[in-house]
Amino acid sequence: MRISKKTQYGLRAMIHIAKNGKKSLKEIAKAENISVDFLEKILKDLQSNGLLVSKKGSSGGYSLARKPEKIYAGEIVETLEGIVPVECEGCQMARICSSKNIWDDVKDSLQETLYSKTLKDLIK
Repeated sequence: MRISKKTQYGLRAMIHIAKNGKKSLKEIAKAENISVDFLEKILKDLQSNGLLVSKKGSSGGYSLARKPEKIYAGEIVETLEGIVPVECEGCQMARICSSKNIWDDVKDSLQETLYSKTLKDLIK
């Protein structure tokens, strides 16, 4: 299983903001070596899901919507990537599928790991 660049960059951007406070799109992009256009799309997704707030203008920028200890890595990954490795819901074979249990276990393990870490944990 691979985590997309979008999710990797999103987590890095969130950690950067958690460490440094409100930052402009360009400041984050430069510090994290991410294209401004790509990062803007990522931050908009995070903002629309209640993880970031933005302010326009000369004193503007992106900041966390909540304290770092209240934002879990799992929320970021779920917003940008999703945590379900295989979509079984709606599948005609779901009730009799012999591999469904392993995918449920993988999903549970991922969620347990990702929701055990907050941004505060990651900036230490």
